[in-house]
Amino acid sequence: MRYRLLLLAGLLCLAAATSAADHYTTAYEARADSVIDYYAALPYSQDAFRAMAKFHRQTDLTTACQIVDSLTARPRGDMFWLYPITALYMTCGDRMPDSSRQKIRTSFSSYAPYRGDTENHWLMYYVSLYLLAQSFPDQPGNLWFNGKSSAENFNDAKGWIEYWMDLTTTVGQGEFDSPTYATFFLTPCFMLQRFAKDETMRTRAQIMVEWLLADLFIDTLDGTLCGAHSRIYEADIHDKHYSNASHTIAFLLGDRPLFRGDGKPETLFHNNLITALCDYRLPEILYRIGTDRSKPYLSLERKRSRYRIRYYDERMPAVNKMLYMTSNTALGSIQSGHTEQILQHSWNLNWKRERLGQVTTLFTLHPYYSARDMGSLFTSYLQTVVPDVVGSKTTYDKQEKWVGSSPYEELLQFENTLVGLYDLRSDDALYKHYDGFFPRDFSEQTVDPSGWIFCRTGTVYIAFYPFKPVEWREEKMGKRLRSNGLTNGFIIEVKQPQEIASFAEFKRKIMANPVDFIDQPDNLTAIYRNLDGHRLEFTFGGERRIDGKVVSPSGYRLFDSPYIQAQVDGRKMILQHGDEKRVLDLAKPEIRTLAE
Repeated sequence: MRYRLLLLAGLLCLAAATSAADHYTTAYEARADSVIDYYAALPYSQDAFRAMAKFHRQTDLTTACQIVDSLTARPRGDMFWLYPITALYMTCGDRMPDSSRQKIRTSFSSYAPYRGDTENHWLMYYVSLYLLAQSFPDQPGNLWFNGKSSAENFNDAKGWIEYWMDLTTTVGQGEFDSPTYATFFLTPCFMLQRFAKDETMRTRAQIMVEWLLADLFIDTLDGTLCGAHSRIYEADIHDKHYSNASHTIAFLLGDRPLFRGDGKPETLFHNNLITALCDYRLPEILYRIGTDRSKPYLSLERKRSRYRIRYYDERMPAVNKMLYMTSNTALGSIQSGHTEQILQHSWNLNWKRERLGQVTTLFTLHPYYSARDMGSLFTSYLQTVVPDVVGSKTTYDKQEKWVGSSPYEELLQFENTLVGLYDLRSDDALYKHYDGFFPRDFSEQTVDPSGWIFCRTGTVYIAFYPFKPVEWREEKMGKRLRSNGLTNGFIIEVKQPQEIASFAEFKRKIMANPVDFIDQPDNLTAIYRNLDGHRLEFTFGGERRIDGKVVSPSGYRLFDSPYIQAQVDGRKMILQHGDEKRVLDLAKPEIRTLAE
């Protein structure tokens, strides 16, 4: 009898899981159709995505052909032209007139797209080249923009794609967790997973799709990518709800509407169309990793710097990051290393607004720029490299900027507590202050005579302690805290309202915690015991101790959390949620699903 009851319980659980999976798949299909329908109905624009949807739906073909004419008559945009028109050809080549197909083919011999200078640029470029060379085999170099034959282009592209896959799964991604660029990695992998003729390459591409998605989903709160980022722009810094990555996450997880009530996009990015047209379907375990915030968890990750071409002993120094996730908050930081100081976001506190799907932020930074650091990344002369960077990244050298990192900022995080230290005595540190962003949506924000700054909403309690005096400035997006001082720092501790009796109790207990800031020429140290009784001791350029034990970020795995495990140099990721395991093994390559 007991055996029958256990069997019945197991069958009921299986049926419930199957029902949930079927519901997700049905809802996803509806979202995909709505994306395709939206683009198919748009009027003429020089936009490959609109043509893609129109050819796919076999509607408004006159406009679709006009779009092809405009894209091939005067190509521009380099790899950002190449990968959409490649996706158009691969997706709808058999649904367009011969004349349109020929114009696209001819454009690959007459226009030479620049392959770019970043990791996402190269992936878009080489995936496109791989698929095109596969589609037009045995053709001589005079029919290709670079003078190489189809076989040469195919082998070049295959070699770089496999190199990038191996690099990412052994020492980490360079442009990691980027609200802007994450989708420009995912989309080429989706294309490769669908259209590569070689079965092994399709498997490798699916492994990378799920590797990248797991990397995003573990840092996701209500569909918003949280914590530290390798690259982020000013437009996304205060609210990543509308970033490219959030659009992709929202589309895949279905955690908020894609369209507003008037039919206009709410969370939709054009790359969603390529995903919608692909046959990939998210496995249930990834959906759970992206949405289950029922228990707090700590996630450790190892990434890598952008390529260093000079001034560094290592070509790709390690970058180690931490994220502590709860049902309402996410506190994340880069614990050591930096990927690039132009657009890096070194730490971030995110929390849910009381409106579903809205996540806001608080963070600090030291505004820093350096010709030498940029010279380690780019071939420009040191005298011109900063103006060259500012030409496209306009805030890089500005004192009021909100993005960027600094070698004169160091961070120590333990779960929901973070300590930051700044040593700005070097002449290289032109600006002698750090700034903090505080949003306006607090229901209460007070500065206690003790120096603690207390903030609360219905979803979070925040205590922020600056080591030196501060001044406040009202700005368009919120308040700017500025703290001057050659040696400086802060402490921030975060709680959810359900974790403590009241906001008054939170403040009382915080102010009872001892804070020790040692400000000596050869010893810049912060010591703090948090509300959970853990003692953080942190010296700038020196040791980090938690409860008296030395901790070092240099020992981080590629991924280390309750849901994701991956070893450095392993080329294998293990996903786990409940009784289900999914193994992404690039070394074999294969994907295995296991049930415990």
